[in-house]
Amino acid sequence: MNFFNRRLIISLAATAAVFAAFTVRSQTTCLATSRSTSYVPGVNADLGDYGVFFEEAANPTCSAVAASQMLSKINNTLGASGFSGWLEGVNVSLIFSSALQMGAQATLSADLDSKLQLVRDRYNTSHVVSGSCGVSGASLGDSCMDDYSIEAAAYAWIAAYEAKSGRSADAYVAKTKNSISLALSPDKSVCLYTYTQPTTCIRPTNIAQALASGAVEATSYNHNQQNPTYGVGLMTSISSAAVALELAGSSYAPTADERAIALALLEDGQKKSLPDGSDFKMNCYDLNGGPIVDCGDPGFSPNYQPKMFPVNRFYQRFFGLPANTVVDPIDSLQPQTAYQFGQFDGSLFNDANSFFHAGREVIYRDLADTWWVNRPALAGYGTNASGPTLSTNKAIFAVTDTFTLTVADASPYMPVEFLWWKNDVPYDGGCGTGIWCVVGNKTDASGNWIISGTYDASLIGQWRERARIGSAITNDIVFMVQNSGVSGAPPSCANPSPMPTGYVPPCPILSVSPTSLSSSQSITVSLIPPSGTVWIYKTLYITEGSTWKAFTLPGNVQYTYWLTGNVSYNLTPSSSGVSLGVHYLASWEWTWDAAKQCYLGPGSTACNQGQYRLQQVTVQ
Repeated sequence: MNFFNRRLIISLAATAAVFAAFTVRSQTTCLATSRSTSYVPGVNADLGDYGVFFEEAANPTCSAVAASQMLSKINNTLGASGFSGWLEGVNVSLIFSSALQMGAQATLSADLDSKLQLVRDRYNTSHVVSGSCGVSGASLGDSCMDDYSIEAAAYAWIAAYEAKSGRSADAYVAKTKNSISLALSPDKSVCLYTYTQPTTCIRPTNIAQALASGAVEATSYNHNQQNPTYGVGLMTSISSAAVALELAGSSYAPTADERAIALALLEDGQKKSLPDGSDFKMNCYDLNGGPIVDCGDPGFSPNYQPKMFPVNRFYQRFFGLPANTVVDPIDSLQPQTAYQFGQFDGSLFNDANSFFHAGREVIYRDLADTWWVNRPALAGYGTNASGPTLSTNKAIFAVTDTFTLTVADASPYMPVEFLWWKNDVPYDGGCGTGIWCVVGNKTDASGNWIISGTYDASLIGQWRERARIGSAITNDIVFMVQNSGVSGAPPSCANPSPMPTGYVPPCPILSVSPTSLSSSQSITVSLIPPSGTVWIYKTLYITEGSTWKAFTLPGNVQYTYWLTGNVSYNLTPSSSGVSLGVHYLASWEWTWDAAKQCYLGPGSTACNQGQYRLQQVTVQ
């Protein structure tokens, strides 16, 4: 059991540090106050500042400070002809996604909104794409995927902000989709090649068919080398753009060629990653005359890592499942286990690093991944800035329970459309998978709407739903449908016996059902906090061999790492990388003690201390 203690002591330290930072920010100090409001050409320094503004935009204590600092920085940047330089769209995407969070906190002022429109117009009319990028001749070493994927994300978040502010987003939605197409095009962005000529990029007549047959493969060249961080890594920007398109009332629908190229770029990244995602390999083509180079882009220290790019969730939604095995002939003709690009390692980022700082962290983690399932309240500016809200009457339903779905504060006499996800997979509600579907009657004269019913056994699982009224998108709701007899309550809770040392018993907060199951069955993990102010850490750990696998919990996100209220999570061992045998699950929560005026960790009566809760499940 020693491996438990080593890994979770490290995790506990990281969790405590994160929570300590959160606690300080929410009570006394906001990091945005120390960030620069000057314009620094070159993108990276400003990106770090905007990353901090983003992180604090949804924090009720710090949102106003972040908004003020961001306004000052925007003013200085506009005055210095910023938002028009190469790759400055990456800062634009953070500015508008931060503004949406500020809108929900009522810290988005008329002055800031007016300056955001200037940013929008400056970027739209003046930003540049590299004139020397491409995938042929002298341009081979610097593809255009970086330019166009960042451009797509910038336009998409402008579109989301405009839609949430009651203005037309159509032009920016169209520009987003065009930029995504350019980012996945073999003309200037992605190199399609035959195995015998890896540095000669071609354009087959039927791209999807050629890639499916194996006649050609796809890769990315950047910084004068084969560089998967500018292939599968840049899919984070396209994922971010797709999130924003949905918020703008649109959606991303890849063509057959785009789907094939996206999957090929993922496979290329898998070939060049170690099976556990701990690093990229040292076997990428060098266009400078050398044999092979580090696939993690040796121009940066530290290098890029596979666990910076959690695009698995995005791929499952739009392109298909990643391959389980790949063959990298540079290494071996034997198949290797393929890294799934489903993990994010936050320890790879810190603000002491001028490159891998908060800016890149929130783009890769939040905008590209977690915002697909959990995002804070978002709103634009104007009379309808608060936007319509969607709610339901429970977090956990039995199939016999009555559900109620309610939309409030929408436009009157409008149809209500829905999108659904079951177990994090798009669900066909009768109009096609991923297609908005009208449900029930129109909103009433006050802009409200309500519908009730019951769930049947075919709907058992974890659900996420979103509504659209006109161009206005509601918040997402997440809930569970379970077998009868578990209505609104967790399954019966049993503590492991014997209880491993160094941990506290899980009951009654952390429970699993069933406690023993086959690898193809679904397990439900429930966290039911006591009354009071309780913050649940949104990462659940499950043992796999001598390591811990991290899973992101759904629920009511209040801050970047923390959930409130009941949490329920479904997973299937066979599709989640959980093998046969006995596994432990570890969770953490902080509970506010009003008498001590501090937070207590699990099982602790001392301030800012505690031990992980440990639950047990057997996969047979």
